[in-house]
Amino acid sequence: MDDSTPMCTTLSECNAHDGERVHVVGVYTVWDPLPQRARDHPPAQQVMLIFRSGEDGPYLEAWGHEGHLRPLEEIARYEAKNVRITGTFLRRMPSHPTDPPEAASLDGPCIHPIEAIALAP
Repeated sequence: MDDSTPMCTTLSECNAHDGERVHVVGVYTVWDPLPQRARDHPPAQQVMLIFRSGEDGPYLEAWGHEGHLRPLEEIARYEAKNVRITGTFLRRMPSHPTDPPEAASLDGPCIHPIEAIALAP
């Protein structure tokens, strides 16, 4: 791990590095926008980190951008595990790439783009 890259374990630590390359440590958690998902509906593939404190962390990739739907094999490997994500932390997601400026979209912190995912101690 590059020692010059800041490590974030809380949202306030991450917010201090908006737009910067960081390592973020938290629990890899599938976020399901359809909590009453029908059995025949594809599984949720949006992921966010939850910090050790229980605080919601950033989403992995920005909504609607390449990579925001995480691969099922990645989800199987990391779900509910403590991970270290390396990438650029953004306090606010960039707009969906095909939406007009006035469109509503999901907002919140994200890591975009993601460079690496690894298990964390």
